[in-house]
Amino acid sequence: MEDMNRRARMLGVLLPVAVSAGLLLIVYRRVDPGALVTGLGQADPAWTVLYVLLSFVEPVLRGLRWSLLIGTRSPGTAIRGLFISKAGNNLLPLRMGDAVRAQFVRDRAGIPYSRSAASILAESILDLVLLGAIVLVFGVFLASRRGMVLAAVLLAAIPALALLAMKLPGRLPARIRHSAPLVLFERISGHLKTMYGENGRNALLASTLALWALTLSTSYCGLRMFLPSVPFLGVIATTVFVYFSVLIPSAPGFIGTYHAAVAGSLALMGHDLRDYAAAPIAIHLLQFIPQTLAGLALGAGYLFSNDWGRAWEGLKAARAGLLGGGRST
Repeated sequence: MEDMNRRARMLGVLLPVAVSAGLLLIVYRRVDPGALVTGLGQADPAWTVLYVLLSFVEPVLRGLRWSLLIGTRSPGTAIRGLFISKAGNNLLPLRMGDAVRAQFVRDRAGIPYSRSAASILAESILDLVLLGAIVLVFGVFLASRRGMVLAAVLLAAIPALALLAMKLPGRLPARIRHSAPLVLFERISGHLKTMYGENGRNALLASTLALWALTLSTSYCGLRMFLPSVPFLGVIATTVFVYFSVLIPSAPGFIGTYHAAVAGSLALMGHDLRDYAAAPIAIHLLQFIPQTLAGLALGAGYLFSNDWGRAWEGLKAARAGLLGGGRST
């Protein structure tokens, strides 16, 4: 039994590395290494600086939103946990970032695994809903000549629809209302109202909208480092591709999957990767390096002195208890 567990863990480490290596080979198989080095020096300096700055702001804003979800009145703790978890995802195998931040706020603020698990699931639901709304809006734009007007109306309506969704679960039929995602949504919504009043839920919505506006802006700046102009639909494509690429098992730092996502968006915009081979590497590295260094500066000792396997098991058990109606610490 122990041998089987050891083999499973080894496979869990090696398979993502193989996925990363395979994707890098596919993306760069026809690219001249000399052109790649030359291309890195062609990044626009102004857009590069702006891209790096926005890459620092993203974990701050995500940490502020997370502080609302876990119910801590110390946003700095959540922000620091987010940066350390970014470093964890970029340096540790098996995507340990969620375990890192859950353990950090447990140690520093007494937040139980169950609340961290609920908050991480809630983050995913919020992000997927808003990302889906953005894709729908611009799908309408693509499908119709009059789509620009309709897209603008729908985009403006997203905050109002999100507020309505926060009040809707209590009015749905019991069978739907008691499904796991809506139970989770109601718990988070009620928790925010208890902690912060009605303003808490509004702050959660505002922070989510601001986070995605920042994410789209960061994608735009990353592409503008190399492209003279970027259509907004290209920004949407890059953001969507990157969001889903990090869900694919890969080596630490999302190596390979991230590069394939950016390369795919460039191809969708009609660009030959051989002309912009440096773009996926630069866009990845200029986010990977600053965020990793910031996470290490804020908690290198913490990151490398904990048993993250045990923390991961605790978070996984809490998530199972949450979805199954059980309880966990």
